Amino acid sequence: MTQPPGDAEGRSVVQAAAHFLGTFLISLLLMAALLPLVAPRHGAPAAVGAKAGVDSRFVALGRSYLPELGRAYAAAWEEGACALEAGEPIDAALERVAVRWERERTALFDRMVTPRLETIVPEGVDESAISPAARIALGRAWRGFGFGLATAARR
Repeated sequence: MTQPPGDAEGRSVVQAAAHFLGTFLISLLLMAALLPLVAPRHGAPAAVGAKAGVDSRFVALGRSYLPELGRAYAAAWEEGACALEAGEPIDAALERVAVRWERERTALFDRMVTPRLETIVPEGVDESAISPAARIALGRAWRGFGFGLATAARR
């Protein structure tokens, strides 16, 4: 079996799959743990806004981003499935999934989210040049984006 890049000791196929899926599951658990921090206390949409410290424009962005992210993840798994069916080893197919997922999610974020965040704080600006008001606005944007991600499936 082909060893994944950077794995000098080698791993079994099961270990490679467990590592990859474990990372994904940890991400899901982290999102679930953070949900109470970004979701309104009583599920009332009225809590979204300046009073709650949430930029509602980013709530909509988060809600539209999540389905696109799911499509990117599905495309990565489809590529891995095709590789398996073409006879590639399981660990190589999993590596294809990981590479495609990283590429797709990064491109999606750069296309959908970065331009909107740059309206608040331009990318590459020196940290010392970011005003307290801009930090608050960016925090509200992040919170709104997170809330949108957390509530996208409830719509």
